[in-house]
This record gives sequence, structure tokens and C-alpha cells, in this order.
Amino acid sequence: MPPLLTRLVYNRPTFFISFALKNYLKHFSLQFWFLTGGDHYQFSLPNNPIIFGILAPFILAGLIKLIKNKKHFLILWLMISFIPSAITKDSPHVLRIILGLVPMMAAAAIGLSWLTEFLKTNSKFKGRGLLIIFIFGVLVQFFIWWRNYWLVYPTAYSWSWQYGHKEAVDYVKENYSDYDRIIFTKKYGEPHEFILFYWPWRPNFYQQDSKKVWDYHANWYWVDGFDKFEFWNDWEVSAKTMMLRDRGITDSILLVASPGTWSEPGELLKTIFSADGEAVFDIVSYFPKE
Repeated sequence: MPPLLTRLVYNRPTFFISFALKNYLKHFSLQFWFLTGGDHYQFSLPNNPIIFGILAPFILAGLIKLIKNKKHFLILWLMISFIPSAITKDSPHVLRIILGLVPMMAAAAIGLSWLTEFLKTNSKFKGRGLLIIFIFGVLVQFFIWWRNYWLVYPTAYSWSWQYGHKEAVDYVKENYSDYDRIIFTKKYGEPHEFILFYWPWRPNFYQQDSKKVWDYHANWYWVDGFDKFEFWNDWEVSAKTMMLRDRGITDSILLVASPGTWSEPGELLKTIFSADGEAVFDIVSYFPKE
């Protein structure tokens, strides 16, 4: 295309507007709201609705009632609530549209009230049948959700909460004085955060630690070590542990690695499993103190 036309089509404002508009339209997905929910497993129950499906017709009725009565405040609130999710990645994002639940619930209440009032003068059961169906439907869906929340979610999705870090930190704390160096894998996120929280480490000790190693790149602050702790990426573990063997390192080392990434002459001390039985950490000893 001609250079001027190219600049008009391919530029940051044009990209941002088209990106945000596509994301915004994703929020009108019935599947997202009433069937499967979001894919951010820390913010909603996976494969469960954000709003019970029984509420869908009442929300629709409530929105119609609001439009007929020219009461647009709740509708405007709902439309605005999608914007934080639309202008960011991972859209639709359950947590970023949480304010939209308020007008949704208000619309459901308005719709239920409107329909029951209508049926009081136009049905044999005076609207009581609709209330019974509504209450029964909410209770059934609530018990299904409650069962999944207590029995399925803690086990099947423990990995999404980095399960195993507390157990790993507890073990390291018990054996801290037996090793010169303690190495954690970075596979599951930022390991220093879990050490600081679960130890717990005094914030001023960490902030003033002269051995703290960190830098800023790729729009992130990366911590590679503090005190006697070091943090390695998974792809570094095998090569570096082999290097320890070849160089005859005499420092006693405790390695908290993801399974299958370490090599001899390490001695496996403990394997930590997630709630569903999958191995998440191997704790390995190299050259322990006599």
C-alpha cells in the first residue's frame, strides 16, 4: 500500500481500538457467563458458570424492563464494567469484570419481580410457580457449584496455586544450617516470594541484604538470589549440576528442583507432590556437610 495509507492502517491507536473492540465483544458470550466461565483458574471455578444459568432469563427480562422504563443507569454501569478487561490481554477476564456482577444481579432481581407481578394477574398459581422454579433452580446449581468447589477444585487445580511451595520452604527451613547454598527452580514463578512469605523472612533483612542479586529486563524485576539462596531456570539446572560434579565443588548444596531436571552426584532426599498426586519438587542434596 502507499506509505501514507500504511501508516493510517498500521499504527498504535488503530491497533489498540480494534484490539479493544474485539475484546469488548467477547463479553457478550453466553458460554462465558452461564456455562464454562473463564480460564483464569485462580479467579473462578473452572468449567463452572460465573452466573447460574437459571438467572439468564431473569437478567434478560430485567434489562428489558429497565429499557422500557428508560432507566439506563444499570445498563450503562454494565457496559462500562467490561472496559478494564477489554483493554487488556486475556479477555474476557473474570476478575476485571467483577463490577459487572452488580448490575447483572440487580437486573435478575428486577426481572424476577416484574415477571412474578405479571403472573399474579395472568396465571393460575399467581406467580408462585415461577418463584418455586427459580428457588429450586438456584439451589440445585448452588449445590453443584459447592460440591465442585470443595471436592474437585482443591485437588484438580492445586497446581494453579503453586501447591508445594509451603512444604518445600518448610523442609528447607528445617535444614537451612546444613548447607552452604540453597537453590530453587524458577519453573513455577518467583520462588523468592514463597520463601519470604512462608519462612517468614523479615522484610528489612531482605531489603538490606547485600547478597541480593536482581535486575530489570523484559519489563520485569528478576530476583536471582539473596542470602544463601539462588534461583535457577529449569533449563539451567541440569547443566549447572553437571558442572558442579565436573569442577569438584565442595560447597554443600540443597537443590529444590522440578522433577527430572537434576543429575548426579545429587542424592534425592524428598519428593513433594501436589494435591492430585503429581510430583512438583525434588529436593536434592549435593555434598552435604559432615
